[in-house]
Amino acid sequence: LQVQDDILDGIGATEKTGKRQGSDIQHEKSTYPALLGLDNAQKKALDLYQEAMDSLSLLASQSYNTSSLEALAGFIIERDN
Repeated sequence: LQVQDDILDGIGATEKTGKRQGSDIQHEKSTYPALLGLDNAQKKALDLYQEAMDSLSLLASQSYNTSSLEALAGFIIERDN
């Protein structure tokens, strides 16, 4: 969640995110894009998403209902606000 939030702070539209683009950097906050670069931060977000989906798949194979968590993970990685 934090990785995607940091990415959106840097590239998200102000009218969609509800805060001025780049405000974290202006406030000198440590962010994933600042530490890793934007491309690597986006890769990190996708890697974490895939890790979560793999874990949920394992739980689903043991008869756990993971549909809500899968939807939440999808929402987090795809959100633009």
